[in-house]
Amino acid sequence: GSCALFSHSRAKKRRNEMNRNIYLAAAFVLLSFLFGSFYTVDQREYGMVFQFGEVVRVADEPGLHFKMPIIQSVSYLDKRILDFTTDEKELIAKDLKRLIVSAFTKYKIVSPLKFYQTVQTEQGAKQRLNSIFESSLRQVLGEVPLSDLLTDKRASIMASIQEISNRETQRFGVEVVDVRIMRADLPEIMPCHGAS
Repeated sequence: GSCALFSHSRAKKRRNEMNRNIYLAAAFVLLSFLFGSFYTVDQREYGMVFQFGEVVRVADEPGLHFKMPIIQSVSYLDKRILDFTTDEKELIAKDLKRLIVSAFTKYKIVSPLKFYQTVQTEQGAKQRLNSIFESSLRQVLGEVPLSDLLTDKRASIMASIQEISNRETQRFGVEVVDVRIMRADLPEIMPCHGAS
């Protein structure tokens, strides 16, 4: 009798341990599911919720947000003002003087969905911005003489570049907030050798 009682007690203890392990595993899965359901958005960013590779929602308010675990994921885009320096370009001013120009630009993402659908990343945006600014610089600087860049007309020239650029950048959810011409120099003239 005592052997059967001992065997029954061991089986009951093993069953209790197994039940406890099942409860712990279920609690772990439930907690993982709950923690996977929430994400936070900082005040300096947009949270884009993806489901099967498509954007289903954009969270632009800071705080704790809900998503469906496993099938939805979150990616973030910067909401702050970002900066970009154009490559140096050789342009021709209205007075036919050749210039080496580079510009510094501040921009921000104003439509995260449009931004993602057209350029996807900051790197993609910078490639587009570079070509837009090159075109804007050529258009505006081609209409003014070099001397205007050295006077108080420079501010209105930069405002024109910003306005033209904004017409293009709004197509991919970006607003240009400032443009500064950092450099506007004449190209270096190579000395002639061999003339004696």
